[in-house]
Amino acid sequence: MCPKDWIIEQLKRKKQEQLDRLREQHAQQEAKQAQAASRKVITVPAKKPQKYLELSLTQAEEDLSLQKILTAERMDLLNTQLCPGCHVRIEKNGGCSHMHCSRYELHFTWNTSLQLKQPKEGVFLTGSDFLEIDTIKQQLDHRPLVKVDESSEKAEEEQEEPKFVLNNQTAVGAVMFNRMRKCPSRICKTLMLK
Repeated sequence: MCPKDWIIEQLKRKKQEQLDRLREQHAQQEAKQAQAASRKVITVPAKKPQKYLELSLTQAEEDLSLQKILTAERMDLLNTQLCPGCHVRIEKNGGCSHMHCSRYELHFTWNTSLQLKQPKEGVFLTGSDFLEIDTIKQQLDHRPLVKVDESSEKAEEEQEEPKFVLNNQTAVGAVMFNRMRKCPSRICKTLMLK
């Protein structure tokens, strides 16, 4: 074999070895990334157990609060979708279906077909989209709905509406307290629905 041919062969072999090494390194890197992605588990922070909470409300105030919470739950379920990367709810009010998650720096498309296929389940949505407050409270507490005749209703209207204590140990109370937040003002400290 001619020395020039031998040098050319050596250079070709060296170049092939370098390419093989690069392919192997690339394959190892892809395997490491796949392992890291499979190990990456989205953790949901554990909720701290709530202290015993009580709130004194009239029936009308409770119904109004429950209606506000129900409306907020419906809005959350109908107008939001989870980011495929970080699983945080993103709200879409209108426009094109291109979305951008600023937390995860991910661009994705708002998937309307996925939204139609999945049943809308929430704290209050129990099969029907629009239920009366009394029906919701009955389903949450699993108690029979008491019908009151008109004469006793008039007598109750004349009297001052009694306040009752709502605590976070009952189903309705737990649902309401999950959506309530204290005002951050040092002076105010009232409970607000979110």
